[in-house]
Amino acid sequence: MNVPSWSVVRPAQVAAGLAAVALGFTVVVAWVIGNEALTRVHPLFPPMPSSVAIGLLICGVALLAGAGGWRRLGGASASVVFVLGLSTLVQQALGLDWSLQHTVLGGVIGDAPGYMAPSTALSFVLVGVGLIAVSVHPQRGSFACAISGTTVATQSGVAFIGYGFGVTGSKAIPHFGHDPG
Repeated sequence: MNVPSWSVVRPAQVAAGLAAVALGFTVVVAWVIGNEALTRVHPLFPPMPSSVAIGLLICGVALLAGAGGWRRLGGASASVVFVLGLSTLVQQALGLDWSLQHTVLGGVIGDAPGYMAPSTALSFVLVGVGLIAVSVHPQRGSFACAISGTTVATQSGVAFIGYGFGVTGSKAIPHFGHDPG
């Protein structure tokens, strides 16, 4: 079996990590300073919730840590992403009113929406699993990471196409996607 050379994988990992950190950091700062225009990836899309921006920032840290050989930091960051996604799925499944912004940040970000979509939470769970697997054992974990990444890419592509046709997850799953706040 041909394993990709680190000369190809590492720059891609660093680029993805830097992009995730830059996007997450920009949106968090935009919410802190109250600039809603910077919280949107595109003008037609809704503002990115602060919890998603924080999750992206931490995903970027995990990717950069992995590329730098800091497996413990990468694993810890990936674990935070996994817990963020899983806790959001549990919160939405049980109908609980919990938000990272209100609980952990204590309103520092102001009126930023703190609720992420179930599809985003599932993506964070899968990305967390993949990055944890790679941080535990880079060679064996690469398969789990590839499966997780492919699943996230497919699920995100379907959601993106759905937005293009005006269908959102809240219409597909009645209980999920509501804003309890």
